Amino acid sequence: EGLETARYQLVVSDIPATAEMKDRYLFVRPVGIDRQVLVQRRDSSGNIDIHNQFDLAKRQVAVPAGSPFISRLHNLSREIGDTIYITEDPEYSSEQLIVLTALGEVHNVVVNAGVATPYIKEYPQLDASIEISFNQFQGWALAKRDSTLRDTINTWLSKLPPR
Repeated sequence: EGLETARYQLVVSDIPATAEMKDRYLFVRPVGIDRQVLVQRRDSSGNIDIHNQFDLAKRQVAVPAGSPFISRLHNLSREIGDTIYITEDPEYSSEQLIVLTALGEVHNVVVNAGVATPYIKEYPQLDASIEISFNQFQGWALAKRDSTLRDTINTWLSKLPPR
């Protein structure tokens, strides 16, 4: 919304550069590759409740409000032929929702695998083995009107050493 209202010129984050997002925003060249995963809590025996994407039918999944993951979850809901209930949390980031899942206050959250990895190491009661998306290029987003800024950033990115 901040890009569309000209409040911001650039959003620097791991945003999946999907076709839908590219329709709305300009993207700099990919800055990484990631995928979306489901983070869920293990029970006291170490078992997980959701074993595959089909098990998300009729389940509640939390994401930060306005998250690009919402579109993927809607598509996944159509693909599995059942409803996935999406809760858009207006207060918490992906990282905070992961911690709330570890504490048992949130049941399931969808985040980028790169975001989940350090938390899975820190909280052994969490699992992030269920992939929600294929690998996706991640980029920084700009408003459609900012092609000159995008080109400038792309030039700068091309001069950085590869990661």
